Amino acid sequence: MSQLIVLPGFSIKNREWAREVESSAKRTHPELKTEVLEWKHWRSGNKDDWDVDHEVSRLNQLAVDPEVMIVAKSLGTLVAATYINKFHAQPIKIVLCGIPLADTTKEEQQEYVKFLKQHGNSEAVLIIQNRLDNHGTSEELKDFFVQNSVHFPITVRDRDDHHYPFYDLIINHL
Repeated sequence: MSQLIVLPGFSIKNREWAREVESSAKRTHPELKTEVLEWKHWRSGNKDDWDVDHEVSRLNQLAVDPEVMIVAKSLGTLVAATYINKFHAQPIKIVLCGIPLADTTKEEQQEYVKFLKQHGNSEAVLIIQNRLDNHGTSEELKDFFVQNSVHFPITVRDRDDHHYPFYDLIINHL
């Protein structure tokens, strides 16, 4: 049996998105073990409690199945990439929605570069980016890939926001 871990975006309003990913996955794969990682700052109510390293450690504790799959949105994608790099994790499927270039440092962005270069053009990885995402457009992400010699396809969706309601696309990748 496989395990699905959903890593939402920074804001607590992403809980709904994460729960919808989880329920969509359960409808298609009822045997799937699922977890939504709820960020520490959601519980405390203090956005200053956001700590990527802490969340990466929590993810490592959750990811117990050898056949783990990860679906991540926004800053959850940074947690996923950092986790994979730090622990040499090998998720069988990975979906990254809305990589937030506008919200990450150059150092943090290198986590994406390292992760994607290690995974080459792997069919295990799906990247979805909205054309006019206000946290990083699809063109900005393509330029970032070119500047860092990352050769990876991006599935572009014609939206002008940071919302990723593409549940069928996500679940079909799993």
